[in-house]
Amino acid sequence: MSASTVGYFYGMDGHNLARAYRDHLSDFPTWEQKDHAKEWLLLVENMGVHLSIDETSIGGYVYTILSRKDTKGRKTVIAIVKGIKSSVVSRRLLEIPKELREKVIDASMDFSDSMRLIVKTVFPQAVISLDRFHVIQDLINHMMETYTDVRKRLEVEEKHERAAYYKKVDACVKNRKRYRKNNPRSYKGKKRGRKPKYRKSDFKPSRMENGEPKRDFLRRCFKTLRQNPDKWSDEQRKRMQILFNAYPEIKEAYDLKEEFRALYWSKKTNPQYKDKEIPVEERNVLKEKVREKLHTWYDHVNASKCPGMKSFKRTIKEREEDLLNYYITFVTNAGHILWPVAFTELT
Repeated sequence: MSASTVGYFYGMDGHNLARAYRDHLSDFPTWEQKDHAKEWLLLVENMGVHLSIDETSIGGYVYTILSRKDTKGRKTVIAIVKGIKSSVVSRRLLEIPKELREKVIDASMDFSDSMRLIVKTVFPQAVISLDRFHVIQDLINHMMETYTDVRKRLEVEEKHERAAYYKKVDACVKNRKRYRKNNPRSYKGKKRGRKPKYRKSDFKPSRMENGEPKRDFLRRCFKTLRQNPDKWSDEQRKRMQILFNAYPEIKEAYDLKEEFRALYWSKKTNPQYKDKEIPVEERNVLKEKVREKLHTWYDHVNASKCPGMKSFKRTIKEREEDLLNYYITFVTNAGHILWPVAFTELT
């Protein structure tokens, strides 16, 4: 609970309470890292052998966070360095004693080349593995590129439909005016011919199978398309079936996404290996099995017409070994960061 929340319940100014704790109740005034805490923090006592490195925004600035993973499900901060430049971050992390750095077994991260260079420089013995969450997130983003292309194409098509509709209306108006002018005779006191239809009539865009306008239908499919199919409701399944029938390119990209997600399974969701300690030999076998399926997936992507998925394949191919190292380490960046109170106060 924050100091502001505590102050609210006890009728006190939360900011005053936070300052009182920082300046009088805590050891912050005598903290040895106080002078450089805004630029970097190094807590060597939290060092471990299973690490993760990531970046985050604090107070409008980007910081690199190095944290420990083997602390009973929670992450403990080892270092916080302002910036993401590998030379700057590595210089600070190299202050960790060499004997501790060489004991690091593995480190998880996202696709950042900077983070990879930092780990290679500071922890040369560590096995690098890509964070599974970042991989799946990047996969979905590349899959959605096909959806975006379809939506942009549909906007252009609707624009042309609207222009053609109003052009037809204008032509009808001119024809009716010309007819009434050329046929001035009246019938029962009224001019012959129907009155001209003016442009104020509404344009009705083409619709999907369920009667929804195409653009509105695509907009409503956005969140559903990013979800896993096992979370779809019956209504969402019907909507996705209509979408895939109308736009097979989206179905192709989605099927490739699902194929990759199936081969790149998570230990947490796999009932065969969940809560089970897997021997090292079996982990190597699992890694090679996934590699074989991954190469088959490469062939399927090459045979497809999805530029977004082909771009993702190139990214994965460059970091294939780091991707497959997940089945050696089975670690991710997920977890809770224990922020140092003094660092929060300074920023």
